[in-house]
Amino acid sequence: MTMTFNDHDRRHFIDFYIKMDAIWAEEFDEEEYTNIHYATLFFQLWNKNKPVSKTDAYRFMHNISSQTAQKYLNKAIKRGSIIEIDNPEDKRSKLVTLSKHTKNSLIRCIDATLLESQGFFNKQK
Repeated sequence: MTMTFNDHDRRHFIDFYIKMDAIWAEEFDEEEYTNIHYATLFFQLWNKNKPVSKTDAYRFMHNISSQTAQKYLNKAIKRGSIIEIDNPEDKRSKLVTLSKHTKNSLIRCIDATLLESQGFFNKQK
């Protein structure tokens, strides 16, 4: 891979990343949610735009065991960030989806990050 960026560009990216992190922390102010696995879980659930099985939700969190993913999902359910609903196709199982509050927080986070990225990418030109 050819390196096409210099240290100035890399520092600029780090500044952008720190701002993204601050935006996330402002919306999801619970210390637990600063873990990257929650961001991945919330983003994937939002992106699916429909309820998914718990097993699918576990798979959203890469590089951790299914037991650890289950722990994260259960904590988010307990806090009300993710809600369980009956699975209409299988009464023995539940589906999970983001709560309305979490969806709104995630949208604010995405929108603020997109606005911030416009400034970042404009500086790159």
